[in-house]
Amino acid sequence: MEENVKRIPYGVSNFVEVVEQNQYYVDKTMYLPLLEQQPNSLFFIRPRRFGKSIFLSMLRAYYDIAQKEKFRKRFEGLWIGGQPTPLQGKFQILYLDFSRVGGIGALDRNFDDYCSGALNNFALIYKTTTREGYKEYRCFEEICTNCPLRDKCISEKSKYKIVRRHVWEDHKDDNKNFLKSEKGKGIYKRRKETVERSFADSKNLHGLRYARMRGNENVREQCLLTAAVQNMKKIATKLFSRFKEINIDFFKSRK
Repeated sequence: MEENVKRIPYGVSNFVEVVEQNQYYVDKTMYLPLLEQQPNSLFFIRPRRFGKSIFLSMLRAYYDIAQKEKFRKRFEGLWIGGQPTPLQGKFQILYLDFSRVGGIGALDRNFDDYCSGALNNFALIYKTTTREGYKEYRCFEEICTNCPLRDKCISEKSKYKIVRRHVWEDHKDDNKNFLKSEKGKGIYKRRKETVERSFADSKNLHGLRYARMRGNENVREQCLLTAAVQNMKKIATKLFSRFKEINIDFFKSRK
């Protein structure tokens, strides 16, 4: 009995969260047919705490083509659930909530990140992640069917566009952007003097071109041993040069 008792939401502006968590919702869906008869651009100017955000969230859940299949589950029991309009689930919804953008010092970066994520969700929907680590996103079939550029984008047998992006792609983009900065250019300039010479020596002279053993720990051990040999060679070279500077023949003294 207690499971059917509805809870009272406080500070919740997400329609889907209210419905799926069995919270009280004041049904305003009977106004949707009236809204569809209004001009294309609407401006809601009601005062704060009058339910503007959750009303817009309800509009998104109702008209969004990405949520079309969940209409019965979310609107069952509401007025519009028994008499949906022809425009239900027919639009791509670009939903922006700038209250989520924060951070005084990094406001520009946070704003760009939020808008980029919103645009990605607007154009594509997540499908799956492959074993190789690629996330697959697909466009909506209804949109691809009526797209004037369909022949240039996908093949005749394909029903929608699929975009693949590796899970580490964001980190690769961050590295590329860092290399374009002044600090990144300075570090990359020293690469040929530090990393590349040492790595080339370990590959050509110490057998690090191929992994001799399997497993992460074994390969790490091979790399550490190779680095140790390189360090010992470097120490021996330094000592030999010092002995040579003070005119001591190290090999002769050993005899």
